[in-house]
Amino acid sequence: MPRAIRYVTYAIPLRYYTTIIRGIFLKGSGIGVLWPEALVLAGFGIGVLSLASARFRKRLD
Repeated sequence: MPRAIRYVTYAIPLRYYTTIIRGIFLKGSGIGVLWPEALVLAGFGIGVLSLASARFRKRLD
């Protein structure tokens, strides 16, 4: 995969989700191995929830 496209994929949450699912189902890995990906996914979730909350609050005003 070209280097530029590889760097773009770091901004896509599906990359981390796929790594976690593959680790759990195919390799039998635990959370001890997969915690960095889970942390990034949690960060994405918190970021999206914060953005949605801010936009919703703005509409109520």
